[in-house]
Amino acid sequence: WAFSPNAWSKVVDGDAPPSARFGAAMVGDPAASDYLLMFGGQTSYSQVSSETFRLAASNWSLSLSSSPPFPTARFGAAMMADPDRGRVVLFGGCSVARGTGPPLGDTWEWNGSAWTQLSPASSPSARYGAVFVYDGPRRRGVLFGGSTNPTCWGGVESGETWEFDGTTETWAPVAAESFDGGRFGHAATFAARRGRVVMHGGWSDGGQTSDGFEFDGRAWPKRDVPNLLPRDSHGLAYDPSSGITYAFGGNLSGGSSNDLWEIKLQQKFAQQLFQF
Repeated sequence: WAFSPNAWSKVVDGDAPPSARFGAAMVGDPAASDYLLMFGGQTSYSQVSSETFRLAASNWSLSLSSSPPFPTARFGAAMMADPDRGRVVLFGGCSVARGTGPPLGDTWEWNGSAWTQLSPASSPSARYGAVFVYDGPRRRGVLFGGSTNPTCWGGVESGETWEFDGTTETWAPVAAESFDGGRFGHAATFAARRGRVVMHGGWSDGGQTSDGFEFDGRAWPKRDVPNLLPRDSHGLAYDPSSGITYAFGGNLSGGSSNDLWEIKLQQKFAQQLFQF
């Protein structure tokens, strides 16, 4: 589905859409501005995928399925697009179905046509369900949180912040200030007009949260988000044309939701736009 001002529209599936799945990672492919790139996901109770799909002009195409190297099958990976280098970077995830573990801690890079595994000297510990967002002004990928549970079932929430430098292919931990705990199943995006990584919700200390945070490269100041109910596994996206951050769906205490919200963290404002 695609959202334009005031309306949702279904994207045509094409001749060979991906099978149903959850926990796949998807970002815009900076090597081709009209493509979306999707990797992996859990396709059944006991199966995970290593497929790489691209979506362009309302049609899905399978880019790679059996020609290594490529990341092993997984769900819950963190993936971010680096438009300055024309690359997509993938980290971690779970290599088997939920409840059987373990999580992964490898780093891969997509150049528009092929995957390459990177070998940084240090990196975040193995995890799944982290967020990974590109901070354009600082030319760094920001990774936060995720679950380090060895069975890939539920949250052992991390409160770590790591940055990835694609130029040197290195990870570095950030001693971020002003954060009150780990997160798992949260959502994040980069708000370009404010120059901040924006994060919302997720699980923390065994419960769902509704608070928001912004990362400025040094600290995570807290931003209250009134009206928006606690949730996890939702989507958060920034519209550069309007400067609006949108939150969609997720798991609420009463079940899954399909509501759409407009969020302005600086003004402590959240307005529901749609619920179907």
